[in-house]
Formats: sequence, structure tokens, C-alpha cells
Amino acid sequence: MRYYLYITIFLLCLSCHSKKNLYEQKANLIVLNDSIIGDEKIEGLIQPYRIALDKEMDVVLGTLDTTFEQKRSAAESMLGNWVADVVFESGYTYLLNQNILQNEAVCFSLINKGGLRSSLNKGPITKGEIYELMPFDNEIVVLKLDNIQIRALLKYLFNYQGQPIGNANCQLSSNQNKLFIHSRPYLFDQPIYVITSDYLAKGGDKMYFFDAPITYIQTGILIRDALIQEVKTKKSIHAPLNFGRIQFVK
Repeated sequence: MRYYLYITIFLLCLSCHSKKNLYEQKANLIVLNDSIIGDEKIEGLIQPYRIALDKEMDVVLGTLDTTFEQKRSAAESMLGNWVADVVFESGYTYLLNQNILQNEAVCFSLINKGGLRSSLNKGPITKGEIYELMPFDNEIVVLKLDNIQIRALLKYLFNYQGQPIGNANCQLSSNQNKLFIHSRPYLFDQPIYVITSDYLAKGGDKMYFFDAPITYIQTGILIRDALIQEVKTKKSIHAPLNFGRIQFVK
């Protein structure tokens, strides 16, 4: 009797774990276009929120004296330099206020061209335009890297034809890469604080050199909020100085 009980349990287990094969799958393609009529009830619910959101996004924060174009193929751009400068100033000010570093600390910023999703046109800058430029909730973070990681960072900049940096200049080549901060060459003899985004710090855009930093500091400041505050404070935004931060040499 016990034998038949074991056989029954065994067969039940097999039936519970039997392989299922999918023989047919049906799908319907629904094309969304202007011919689809919206639901009036849903529109009525959304409309008050849409009006309030549009009102907030249409607020003019300041003005731009020239167009900052999104140029992903170029080694650098005015747009990338401006955002990198704002990220640097925000992160650096945070570190000073928290007494984490002194004024002479070696520090620069690094962001990615792919994270900048639109250009900024000459003239009034609205809050909505900053959201279009930076739609992600990327936080400004600070990583303390050793000289080996900095060498890997510079090699990455050479291999990927540059990324926006702030408070630094680079001379890149196939056999030697140089980094300058405040016009002084970095001698690869001390750690460096790199201000970046939490997305890149986690290896985004293949920036694996950020893995295992000496120190990882969260500022709680979103890049988008820092950009909004920069425009609101300065009112008039000019083209960033110190162009030619990424130089490729033979």
C-alpha cells in the first residue's frame, strides 16, 4: 500500500512540473494617431492637472545669450561645458559646506553627452526647457578615485572621443593622457574627487572606472535642480569660458 502511495506522489510531482509548450500567440497592433478619439471623462479629470503643470513649466527662469546646441558627436560643446560647470560648482560647494574638503583639494566634474536630451535656444529659458534637457532624476554624487582609476578615466575619454568635464583640461593620445586642474598638471600622486551623477557612478555609459571608489558621497542634489537654480540665480547665462577642455594630440 505504501508503495502505491509513493508512486502516486511521484506522478503528481511530475504533473506539477511538466514542461508547457506555447503553440500559438495572438497579438493585435493598435496604431495611435489623431483618428483615435479621447475619452471625455478622462480628459476632464486630467485637464486641471495639465493646466497647473503647463503653468509651472512655462515659468521663465532667465535668458540665454546664445544657443547651446546638443552635440553628441563632438568632443565638447557649450551645452556640455555649461552643465559640467554647474555640476562642479554644486558638488564642490556642497563639499566645502560639509567640511569634507579644503579649497586646495584636487577636484573636477565629469558628465555624459548622452544625458543631455535637448538643446537650449537663445532667449528666455523656461523651467520646462530644463526638464526637457535633463528629464532624469540624476543626483550629483562625489567619488574619491585613486590614480589607477584616474588613468582609466582618461583612457575612457580618449576611446569615447571625450565627455563634458568641468574645472579641468585633458590632453589625450593613444600612448599618454594628461590631466590639468587649475592649469597645473596632475602627477598621479594623490586621489582626486570626481563630481558626477549617480547613474554614471554605477557604471552607466560604460564608466566602469567608477567601480569601488575610495569614497562615495551623496549630495541629495538633482542635476536638474542645480541647473534650474543656476539660471534663476544668475538670470543671464553666457557661453562657458575655457573652451578646448578636451584636446587630442599626437
